[in-house]
Amino acid sequence: MDKVAIIGTAQWASAQPTSHAFYELATIVAEQALHNAGIDRGAVDAWFMGEYDLSVGRTASHMYTVPAAGGFYQDEIRIHDDGLFAAVQAFLGILSGEYEVVLVVSTGVTSETCQDRLSTYSLDPFFVRPLGLTEAIANAMQAHSYRIRHNITNIEGAQRVVKSRTQAQLNANASVWAPITVSEVLNAPYAVYPLRSPEFAPYCDGACAVVMASEPVARRLGRPPIWIRGIGWANDTYHLGDKDLAHLPALEKAAEMAYHMADITDPPRQVDVAELYDVTVYHEIMASEALGLFEKGAMHQWLQEPLSTPGPAINPSGGLIGGRPAAAAGLIRLAESVGQVMGRAGRHQVDGARTAMAQSMSGWGNQRAAVMIVGR
Repeated sequence: MDKVAIIGTAQWASAQPTSHAFYELATIVAEQALHNAGIDRGAVDAWFMGEYDLSVGRTASHMYTVPAAGGFYQDEIRIHDDGLFAAVQAFLGILSGEYEVVLVVSTGVTSETCQDRLSTYSLDPFFVRPLGLTEAIANAMQAHSYRIRHNITNIEGAQRVVKSRTQAQLNANASVWAPITVSEVLNAPYAVYPLRSPEFAPYCDGACAVVMASEPVARRLGRPPIWIRGIGWANDTYHLGDKDLAHLPALEKAAEMAYHMADITDPPRQVDVAELYDVTVYHEIMASEALGLFEKGAMHQWLQEPLSTPGPAINPSGGLIGGRPAAAAGLIRLAESVGQVMGRAGRHQVDGARTAMAQSMSGWGNQRAAVMIVGR
């Protein structure tokens, strides 16, 4: 085995609280992804789940979602992280020869629980949790550190919000479509100082499923496959106290692995589309730099004239600013990348897209990172 293909994807998202139980979303996207792949669940060898128990407020949430996705008495692997990390694990499962067809599923029903408050409970209970730190505060600290170091103005940040919202309006799968102006961003209430609420990715309900297959299976199905060309993942240290928050070393390492595997030596010219995990609008910029998608130091030119700067289309879907369904957000970045390469992204299709990259991060200060590159 030296090739793994993606043969089907499906995603679902809504800004309004869903009437479906979180495990019902797993059923919906799994059935649709298998239908798009032209197979039934009997052809699937294993189920890979990327989920957060804290997000849905249930212990061992995969005990609900795996059967709902069709995995009765079958091999299952649950990754307690973003769905893109589960996709990396699924890729390795096929590459090892253990499986021929796998289904990766990730759900995120965030409307049932207070996501920010719950994030505190993953912290050390004696020394850190009493400080009241939340994921949003950690992301704001990181974004502010980066913004101060590179002298990014409030107006430039607001312009990125407008850009992402405008792109999300073209994406039928985005959950937040409302347009916004620079003035509205600058006058919005603070979420965590100094970031205002539109500068954060808004939580929503959603799910995603991706079907992967070995090369023989993909060839036998007779459909043009999308090949996984490169993967990478890395972990940084957990503690925030002595860390350079304006830097994403884990993402740099994950990108290095993926580029080496995909034989990419000039990312700005060899990658056509990049779907990035922008928990804040500043994380889109941070990730772009860590991934080497534009030269360091050319940031202001890129912020002011993104179309004139060589590089891929960044978050044509609107990214997480168009909606963040917890653990499903990273797997949706992969589904969007596949849609771009297949030429089926709809109104936000990038002309001539042949190579696309999905990127995800998680943890305090985004110390965990995953990258997956797909292409024809």
